[in-house]
Amino acid sequence: MPGGGILNIELFTNLYNELLSNLSSVQVSRIHSLVAVSYKQTVRVQSYQDETLAKAFIELNESNDYHLLQTYKKLLIIGSILKNWPDLSAQSKGRLSVEYQVYLQRIYHLFINELDDSFDNMDIFWKELAVARLQLFPLRAGVAEFYSGFGIRQGLTFNLIETIRFIAYLLQSDFVRKAYYKVHTHTPTISNFSEDGWTKSYLQLAEMLKRDKTIKGVIRGSWFFDPEIKKISPHLSYLQDLPLQHGAKLFYIGSDKSGCAFSKSKARLKLYHDGKYTPKNYLLVWPREAIIHWADSKIK
Repeated sequence: MPGGGILNIELFTNLYNELLSNLSSVQVSRIHSLVAVSYKQTVRVQSYQDETLAKAFIELNESNDYHLLQTYKKLLIIGSILKNWPDLSAQSKGRLSVEYQVYLQRIYHLFINELDDSFDNMDIFWKELAVARLQLFPLRAGVAEFYSGFGIRQGLTFNLIETIRFIAYLLQSDFVRKAYYKVHTHTPTISNFSEDGWTKSYLQLAEMLKRDKTIKGVIRGSWFFDPEIKKISPHLSYLQDLPLQHGAKLFYIGSDKSGCAFSKSKARLKLYHDGKYTPKNYLLVWPREAIIHWADSKIK
């Protein structure tokens, strides 16, 4: 079971019922219906930011009842954990067992300590909920979607050389663009954002690939895969070196306007203002055979 005996389904059930006891019968019914829309992201590419839930949050925001909004968020996560407990238990084995324990402990302690502002950051909330809904699974340094892909248009840019490289790869891979694990960074695991943390994460992904032979590999998209980053932020070189030295491919997919490249670096921000650096997004594709081969060589 998830939690390795430290946490069990009874603890989450008690917490769920305690939170429900503070709601009206209409609100309880609404929670049950929202938990019921949960689905496993294993057969088609879908956003883990569910449209039905997003509309419910808009309505709650308009009610200006902050405490009720936070209660709904807690109940959705706990309700989804309870609903999917058998499947979470099945996933929580091997290299991922510790990550599921850490996830469940984090959720439980946030809620029993009544840290109501924990999910003001919606990116954090959506990802924590998505793990409970079996759309994402936890990694040492981030999270990954169970089933995702990339579009042809992503690689069609004004950079002719990069576009040709992208099309050539698609031809070589029979235009297979779906059934990939898609990796995301996740704020609660940011302390593990390091070469060791991502090495362990890729080993976990390789283990997952061995379990599911329908998945074609691993994909990631980010500004830190830009080859220019190796020159201006060499301490981040490992993010590219590890996968690229073991069979992964990089493709330019356009400029990055998120501002993330500057959030933790005054040096990159200065280069940007000086006209010496423009953030660019690159798509990393690591085919299953290549990452599994690398992982096997690491274990020997």
